[in-house]
Amino acid sequence: MIFCRVRKFLYLCIRKSNALLSCREQAAYERLFLFNNMEQTKRVTFYIDGFNFYFGLKRTKRIDPAWKRFYWIDMVKLCESFLGTGQVLEKVIYFTASPLSPQKNSRQSAFLNANKLINGNRFEVVRDKYLEKHIICPYCKGDI
Repeated sequence: MIFCRVRKFLYLCIRKSNALLSCREQAAYERLFLFNNMEQTKRVTFYIDGFNFYFGLKRTKRIDPAWKRFYWIDMVKLCESFLGTGQVLEKVIYFTASPLSPQKNSRQSAFLNANKLINGNRFEVVRDKYLEKHIICPYCKGDI
């Protein structure tokens, strides 16, 4: 607090003593002072793997059924709870693939649309598709 007062006092002294400087030079001094005085905020972007997030909740729900309510969580608010001092949430980017089941796909779309509606440009969805995974048995060379 005292440091801020000293800086303001010095700023006023510099401003008064520079009355003879040109407008351009005085503006440069003021910009330099204001730039140094600005609090540096860090912009933070969260990248969420939707597949692991969902199945982590599903696994936890088996242990404690109360976790089911977190299926409809506000992702931006969740991420904001992890921010420290001097940090600002820029965006949450949620990576997912559309489920193959039409019922699951409609529930996921409702969840993602609700988050987009609530949070606007701060919530972005990156969609991809499932890839078939073929595992070949090392002994019989058959598809598992």
